[in-house]
Amino acid sequence: MNIFKVSGAGKILILLACSLFFLPRPACSQVYEAGDEAQAYDQLFEIHTGMDMELPSLGMEAPEAPPAGQEFTYTYTGLPRYAFSDSAPLQDIIISAVDNTRNSIDVALYNLSIKESAEALLRAKNRGVRVRIIMDEKHVFPKRNQSLQFIMENGFDMRVMRGRNKSGTMHNKFAICDGTMLMTGSCNWSSWAVNMNYENLEFIRDAKLVNGYRQFWDWMWAQSVPVDRFPGSAGSFTPPPFDPSPSVAFNGTMLPAYVFSPRAGTEGAIIKAIKSSRKSIDVAMFSFFSEKLAGALALAQKNGVKVRMVVDKGQGWQSQMVKFALDNGIKLRWRTGRTRKGMMHHKFAVFDGKLLEAGTYNWTNSAEKSNAENIYFTVDPDRVSAFHGQFKKLYSRARAPSSRDLSHYSEE
Repeated sequence: MNIFKVSGAGKILILLACSLFFLPRPACSQVYEAGDEAQAYDQLFEIHTGMDMELPSLGMEAPEAPPAGQEFTYTYTGLPRYAFSDSAPLQDIIISAVDNTRNSIDVALYNLSIKESAEALLRAKNRGVRVRIIMDEKHVFPKRNQSLQFIMENGFDMRVMRGRNKSGTMHNKFAICDGTMLMTGSCNWSSWAVNMNYENLEFIRDAKLVNGYRQFWDWMWAQSVPVDRFPGSAGSFTPPPFDPSPSVAFNGTMLPAYVFSPRAGTEGAIIKAIKSSRKSIDVAMFSFFSEKLAGALALAQKNGVKVRMVVDKGQGWQSQMVKFALDNGIKLRWRTGRTRKGMMHHKFAVFDGKLLEAGTYNWTNSAEKSNAENIYFTVDPDRVSAFHGQFKKLYSRARAPSSRDLSHYSEE
């Protein structure tokens, strides 16, 4: 087996950037990931520091509790269809969304460290809203930040979940409000995400998508452990739900409206979209380690499809797939987040300028095999156009890695 050696300077840089660990990088036939954000960044800056940032209050009054037995359809007044962290205050939008709930809110979060978001959930609970929370296990046990401690101390109905194995995570960042609105995207409810990263946040009312994510949330709830019974065992692991009737038409191919992980065909659905593309593929991806997806992109490029990518610089520096993409003619660039320590944390792709794939799924083996993740496909012109515009903005602000940037990968 060929082994990629790392120079002495490279070792120092990795230790500084990813103090949690370093995995050796074998040749293409056996690529391991540098841990995704679960290991490399979010835990490094949020779990280990316990950082909670004070954010400005919206100054909004919370709605009154619904009369006993009465159901409400979620009110969308003032909420955007989508928002991006470089042009909108995502923390205010999240808080406003929670404050608009009248009957129920079911939340699945990889991380929560914004004090004001925790307080908004408590306001909802105190006005009679049924609040249920699923958190990634490693963010709650054995230690947690101040915002999650606040949640624990205020008696929320909360459970924790890990992925398919010990290394897997519950990596989602979505909420279902009043059973009729899906709030999703790449954005953790964390101070790091809203202040330093490039992120997206979406509000979706499509009944099929809301219902699919509702089933996924229920599936995760059954796979989770109540915090007051931790470390008790969860229910037996079963496959996540899937779209029984793919309905997203793209260049003669039918794609599912939603796909969930682990091991439920997410990678295969994305490859199907790649193979169906005729003109262009634009990808903004925090973490890019999937050999299969890299190979599919390389084949598309070879067949005349214009492929462009923006990846996070910190993750890209660790991934041999970045070099593979560049060697195969893909126009790949990388960048950091909105600040030097921030991340380019998007996970979306636009195919032929008319199909969008978005969610929490990084293009990695962990996302496919171990983590609880979500993506959806849409051909909604407004949503596709907005994300395509965000890609073009990021691409124009990013730079291509130099040969020196990638020199720490050398074959014996």
